[in-house]
Order: sequence, then C-alpha cells, then structure tokens
Amino acid sequence: MQAEQIGPAASSRRHARVIEVEAVGDICIFNCADDERSLRAAAGAHVDVYIPDGTIRQYSLLPSGLGQLRFAVKFEMQGRGGSRFLCKNVKAGQLIEVGALRNNFALDETAPHSVLIAGGIGITPLYSMVKRLATIGASWELHYCSRGGRDALFAAELVDAYPSQVSVYAGSAGVRLNLRSVLESAAKGAHLYCCGPASLIDEFNRLSASRPPETVHVECFKGATSSTPSAPYNARLARSGKVIAVPANGTLLQALLDAGIDVPFSCRDGVCGACEVSVISGCPDHRDSVLSASERAANKTIIACCSGSSSDLLELDL
Repeated sequence: MQAEQIGPAASSRRHARVIEVEAVGDICIFNCADDERSLRAAAGAHVDVYIPDGTIRQYSLLPSGLGQLRFAVKFEMQGRGGSRFLCKNVKAGQLIEVGALRNNFALDETAPHSVLIAGGIGITPLYSMVKRLATIGASWELHYCSRGGRDALFAAELVDAYPSQVSVYAGSAGVRLNLRSVLESAAKGAHLYCCGPASLIDEFNRLSASRPPETVHVECFKGATSSTPSAPYNARLARSGKVIAVPANGTLLQALLDAGIDVPFSCRDGVCGACEVSVISGCPDHRDSVLSASERAANKTIIACCSGSSSDLLELDL
C-alpha cells in the first residue's frame, strides 16, 4: 500500500484560512483550511509559508483531513523572524499565504523495518510517519529526544498509543539516546530516518555512513554551512546557448535570476529542493541538504541556491 500523494493543485501559491491555533509550550500548531487540496500529503512532506517580510519558510505537515493543512511552528526568539510572526500575530480566522507542498523526506513503505530518530521539533515529520506506518501495519520504532521527555510535543500521546515501539529520552532528566547502539542494532535492510538539530544530524550521518545510502534519510532544519569558499565558474544554458558567469562565493540561483532566467526557488538555504536544476555536463560542488549520496555521485542535478561547481563550466538543462 502506498501513501496518498500530493495533488497537482497543491503546487500553486494561494491563501489558506487559519481554523485553529493550538499553543503547546513554545510551539504553535496551525490548522488551516485549504480548499485547493484534494489529496492528503504523504508522510514527510512540507509546505511553503510566505512571511510578509518577503521570506519563505518550510514547515513539516502533520496528519490532517482533506482540504486542510496542519503544521507546527516552534517559536524562536533568535530565529530569522518567521516563527515570531506566525506565533505572535496569526490568529484563528486570518488568512496566511502558502505555496508548494514538497517531499524530500519521503517514507519508504516497502522497508522491512523503519527506525525513526527525532530531536525536539524534528518530531513533526516523524509523527506523520508513525501514523502512516501504524495505519499500514508496518514494522517500526521511534526514538524521540527532547528536553521535557513525555511533556514534549506528541510524546505522551505516542508513548501511550505505542508503548513497545516508542522510546522517549528527556535531556532535563539526564536520559540520553545511545544513537550508536540504536543504529548498530538495526537490521541491515532497515530504513533509517532522522530529523532534529544539527548536532543530532551530524552524529546520525557519521554513524550511518556505512549503510546503503538508499536506506538513510535525513531532514534538516537549515542548510549546512561550508567554510570553503566557492570558486567562480560559468553556467551554460543548453536551450539558448547563453553563458552566465557565477562569481566567487556567489550562487547559481542569484546569477540565473540576475540574468532574467525564471527559476523556481523557496528557502535559499539548500533544504527544500525547489530550485533543483538538471545538469547535462560538468561537476557540481554539492552543498545542499536535499540530494542523496547516490544523487550527488551521479551529478545529474544541482540545488542552485547553495551549490557551486568543481568544474570551470557547468552545462544546465535550461
């Protein structure tokens, strides 16, 4: 049985009306009516939310009814402003602007077993996966790290509903996840999923590096930063023959936009995949958090907002 997929109508920029805002500690859960959605999004999907200052944020979708969008936002005082606006200003009855639904963290429902690792607000896409896996009767386990243990978002509900499959680790009580032990205990064919803060992601990536890449799945809050300067290069557009210069430490996306090339984009942080462009020849310098190891090795695509080029010329299918 396969997950219900995102419908084509879900790709347009549109308004959704907030039905309810539920506050859970420093997290706000928004439930919105979205008349253009005819199908439920698959587990792991996220939605673009447009902030009035012109920025766009991505939030993982929670299970919801048809014609609804439900997502959680953690209030971050020191964040980039999206969470402050949504949590402080948006109330039930108001309209918010939303856009594409995408899934770079898709659940493989054919896996013999799924190991889910969540840290803090990273529980949101994994919560949807738990619900889906439970619905189809699949084999799975969840390891959920947070400061508050059972007081964390969805923790008590999940432990009560699936006591033999859910383990919660409370940092405030000094109870820590032994990630190495969990991953070493996972069968070779199991699929591993991780979403959480950078420290958890880094440890997960290190400990799962020897696993088959198609069985390892990561969702990042923000793109990884690189201390290595990017070199200048040229991008050739195969359809027109036009050559565009990308300056040192510049981005392919900005160079394309400056040249008047209409390229879709959203996060500008290498996590959403909206600006993915097909590569015909050349060697991309991948710096995103979207492409899998096998996709990077194939060098057939590039995330234009953050990645560069290891070759002097990159030919694009544009």
